[in-house]
Amino acid sequence: MKRFGEGYKVLIADDEPIILQRLSLNLKRVGFTIVGLAETGKQALRMFGEIRPDIIISDIAMPVLSGIELLETIRREDAKVKFIFLTGHSEFDYAMSALKHDASDYLLKPLDSNKLFDVLLKTINKIDHEEEQESLKRENDILRESSLLYKFFSDGNISPEMKEETRSLIENPDGIRILMIYGRIDQIETHEPMYLMENDNYLMFFKKGRRDIESLCSRSSYSALGRPCKTSDDLRDCYRSLRRTLLNRFFTPDKRFYKYESNQVVSVEKIQALDHQNRKLIQNGKIRELIELIDIEIKELTTPSNLEYYVYLIKGLLLRGTERNMGPISINHSPIWILERFSAIDSFSSWLKTLISTIYSSTGGKSDLDLPSRVKQYLDENYTSSVSLDTIAVNVFAHPNYISSKFKEEMGVTVTEYLCTLRLDRAKELLTTTSMTCKKISLIVGFQDQFYFCKCFKKQFGVTPTSIQKKR
Repeated sequence: MKRFGEGYKVLIADDEPIILQRLSLNLKRVGFTIVGLAETGKQALRMFGEIRPDIIISDIAMPVLSGIELLETIRREDAKVKFIFLTGHSEFDYAMSALKHDASDYLLKPLDSNKLFDVLLKTINKIDHEEEQESLKRENDILRESSLLYKFFSDGNISPEMKEETRSLIENPDGIRILMIYGRIDQIETHEPMYLMENDNYLMFFKKGRRDIESLCSRSSYSALGRPCKTSDDLRDCYRSLRRTLLNRFFTPDKRFYKYESNQVVSVEKIQALDHQNRKLIQNGKIRELIELIDIEIKELTTPSNLEYYVYLIKGLLLRGTERNMGPISINHSPIWILERFSAIDSFSSWLKTLISTIYSSTGGKSDLDLPSRVKQYLDENYTSSVSLDTIAVNVFAHPNYISSKFKEEMGVTVTEYLCTLRLDRAKELLTTTSMTCKKISLIVGFQDQFYFCKCFKKQFGVTPTSIQKKR
């Protein structure tokens, strides 16, 4: 079982060697790492500069440099480190003055072990809370910028205010390069911010001369690097091209890193011939033959641009061929948006064949009674990804509004509530069995907003994610 002091570094300063030794032994017993023992304030100040502890326990009255002078000196460069003062009864007023100088707490000599551990526990809880708030602030800044970037890339008519907001992110006189990542990002080792766009695509921005970009890429994701861009129009054009470039994973799944591709030549005549053939099969009622041909047709396409045009034509064919409400297939989503929902060509092919079968079968596909079970199965298998009613509808072949009402009627909870509970249960399991950070766990289970993750977790289990980690 994890001891409550594990992971925290402590520097102790006192001019009485016996107190230094006793405190050191007591703190080591509960897991703290003692990084320094100082007999003067000046010695403690030197150690602090070398070690950077989380907590300083200091006698308030020491030669050369007093505890309060030590605190005031350190506070000029570090506002985070926590101070706990040791004081005798005769120095009580002095200790109260120290609290006004932003000390965390004080302990009266002779030391009481229970009081010591109570003060330390309160102090590390404060450290955890501040770290969590700082992490949330960073996450919220990135999420706010992600929202701005999404609007920037999806809407050409951006406001002057939005232009100003995005300027610091996407403008550089030498040019900016976009790295787009599709898939899991938890194994990417970088301190660079990553911005979530739609369909599990993430963006990173680099100056033109950066050399080590490819080394950032992970074997658990696909990445595509754009050309240098100097204008907003260049960036938007590059963004669209990178989305298409990443569809190369359908044809070369073992390749994980791609470079920007300019617009590819589309085999228009060949794909139109396939479309003409498919129309004839539907007109003649030969749906089984059409379904059997899908795999062969898709394998002949060989490039993302060909696949995009093929999806554009077959989407139009299916929409014209039925009056059934097919949910997102009838919404104005682009072929690339549809294709991005799949990590492999076989998954897309299976989905397309099921869709055709559903549209043209006499029973209209699976019954409505089975719909909640299909939704539940989809959520159980895909909760780690970005999930919305639109993406569910694409995969279960029903309208988003109908999914929402039918699921609530049968399951007693909304789709969102079920998905949230699923993610939180998995997060709790990871918190208690791994050493991963809260941020990484929240991403793994499908939360993109760490603040929202912590809020939901506390509401569900009555404790914060951090408190569970500290008890492990």
